[in-house]
Amino acid sequence: IVSLIISESRRPVDKLRLISPTWNAVVLEYLSDRNNHPSHDFVEFENGKTFASMKVKVKAHLSLENKDHFQGLFRGWNTDATFDRVESPFLQLRSFFVGQKANENRNRLKLIFSRCSNISNLYLYYINRKTIEVIEKTLADVPIDNLFIFEKKCDKEFRAEIIIFTRVHNVQKVTISVEQLKATKLREY
Repeated sequence: IVSLIISESRRPVDKLRLISPTWNAVVLEYLSDRNNHPSHDFVEFENGKTFASMKVKVKAHLSLENKDHFQGLFRGWNTDATFDRVESPFLQLRSFFVGQKANENRNRLKLIFSRCSNISNLYLYYINRKTIEVIEKTLADVPIDNLFIFEKKCDKEFRAEIIIFTRVHNVQKVTISVEQLKATKLREY
């Protein structure tokens, strides 16, 4: 019964935990199953102005019926009138010494992705290898159906990072578009 109430409720998930300790335990158990969360239709990570940039812009598409599920998480981001598309300002995700702002942005993204069952389409636009490592950790274990990578060059190290990324996120299909491909040991890819 509680699972039905939780799934039919249009209230933010944070507000569902305020009734009693038993109720809180049931809600937490329900929310711990990723299949009970809505999915993201698409998510984009776009690099900053230069290839070596440590900032990225994040865009996401949400279904209208799920907007309450993510209430408050996109504060300060640009949204359209129906709240089905959200876009962040450029976020600092990496730095030589991980500072407070980078940690805040990473934690916010982790919270957003912890509340989704999967990502149907993930687009990575000109994201360097180090930033892909940060994105991989930020997404935690969210399954991804389709991964699209647009990159200037693809060398052995970058390919190795993509392989790790696809295994961690159980990616079903990978599409890579590169301007320059170093084809050493391409059969192993």
